[in-house]
Amino acid sequence: MNPQEVIEAAIADGAFPGASWAFGSADRIETGSAGRHTYDDDSPEVKSDSIYDIASLTKVVATTSTAMLLSQMDELDIEKPVQFYLPEFTGAGKEDVTVLNLLLHNSGLPPHREYWKEFPSLLQAWSGIPQEELVYKPGSETQYSCVGFIILSMVLESILNGGGTVQGLKEFEVFTELSVLCRLQMGHSTFRPGPFTRRLCVPTEVVEDGFLRQGLIKGEVHDENAFFLGGVAGNSGLFSTAADLARFAQCLLRGGDGIFQEGFLKVWTAREDESSTRALGWDTKAEFGSSAGDLFGPNSFGHTGFTGTSIWIDPVAGAFGVLVSNRVNPTRENQKITTVRPRFYNAVYNSIKA
Repeated sequence: MNPQEVIEAAIADGAFPGASWAFGSADRIETGSAGRHTYDDDSPEVKSDSIYDIASLTKVVATTSTAMLLSQMDELDIEKPVQFYLPEFTGAGKEDVTVLNLLLHNSGLPPHREYWKEFPSLLQAWSGIPQEELVYKPGSETQYSCVGFIILSMVLESILNGGGTVQGLKEFEVFTELSVLCRLQMGHSTFRPGPFTRRLCVPTEVVEDGFLRQGLIKGEVHDENAFFLGGVAGNSGLFSTAADLARFAQCLLRGGDGIFQEGFLKVWTAREDESSTRALGWDTKAEFGSSAGDLFGPNSFGHTGFTGTSIWIDPVAGAFGVLVSNRVNPTRENQKITTVRPRFYNAVYNSIKA
């Protein structure tokens, strides 16, 4: 099956109402789309410029990229303790947590917290999140942590605002847009889509009895913590298209295109050690059961997003694939995306190498 056939079969099976994708090499991009925004018969068709909430792809496209750029500029030393940049990050054992631990998801911080329920105001949230207690000894194990990436974005904000108190991620948002999105001509990628952009956004979940929202979510970040924090967070919040993400992937395949230094790029996208599949911010291909399928090579790196998005890059084969969907529509309980992704990336690889 080719990528189009894989996605059309997935739509017929109810994995998602529609999807957009891109794949190619360092000098070639192919794109496609299928299905509709929702399962309603009169819902708009998905097109190449349909904008998706890319969820945790924000972690690599925005947060990791910004951290790498600041590291290249000698503004960030990932070996330093988080407390060096964010003094309010206090509590038992937290003096041993480094920025590197946050990037590797082995900081000791919990995977997830419902901050939108814990804090009555944004000001209290920004003050309280750095007080989060550790749940295991830093470096002793790996637990994928959205909390860790929210705190990482606070570290980056502190650097970018000159060491001031973090009460939002304004400088982080501006730096990411100017230094990554604009430089790569990712014109449909943004945090907090405005009214005009929102018209192109594909809806995510239909929320019933929600604590924060009710009804169909469209043009607002799906992740509750990111929504509560104003639409911009280190773990989620970015909206994009498959074509824009393809430009990002091509940049990495080409050694950084003068934006990212090739030496940094190779270090940040390589597996840190054999204790987990984690690289710096990125994930790498597991030997068995990877969402990248069977054909992308062992040096591949990528990431997935909760809403039904994913990106995989094979620097040895010179290949990449991107899939954006809204598998959470109408409900996040739909898990069929887990079987679609490997089939899609196998089809992508075969198409590129044909």
